[in-house]
Amino acid sequence: MDRPIIQVNDYEQHQGAASTTRKTLHQNLLVKLRPLPFQYHWTVWFDKHSDPLAHTTFTTSIQNLPPLQQQYSSRLTVLYEDVADIATFYRIYNNYPWDRIRLRDTVHIFRKGVQPVWEDPENMNGGCWTFRVPKVKGQEFFHEVVILVMANELQAAIESVAENQDMNKSTTMSSASAYQSDSIAT
Repeated sequence: MDRPIIQVNDYEQHQGAASTTRKTLHQNLLVKLRPLPFQYHWTVWFDKHSDPLAHTTFTTSIQNLPPLQQQYSSRLTVLYEDVADIATFYRIYNNYPWDRIRLRDTVHIFRKGVQPVWEDPENMNGGCWTFRVPKVKGQEFFHEVVILVMANELQAAIESVAENQDMNKSTTMSSASAYQSDSIAT
């Protein structure tokens, strides 16, 4: 039986091939580990409910209040502007204090560039589906609907009802005392 032979190759000759191989392996690994992107980018909004009549005093009458649209727009806050993939969504979703959403406060998830107001051109001809869900199941229901909408799978589920219409524009969750209202704007 022959003894093993140790062969030493020229270092400079091997260095170029090794770095190319390493670079290719690194790129392939990153592609495989990259989170699945969504077809659309999404924005997460928060609407802190406030009662306009609660702020009226003797010096302020209802006529002097700003228009309802301005009041509503001033309550909206962008929580995260560009949710482009599933990993970003779960980073936000898993760290959001869902148990602290107060009565009538709302979390909206809309396509990037679309505001959660009916006056937005993307929402002008839209509608809204609202589901009353027991509060104990509300977050789970919201999660499932959000994933279907963001992954563009809800449309496939309802395609027989509304053929060739683009329905996946937003989802909303609002808290109430015993029930939670989850909505899908179309």
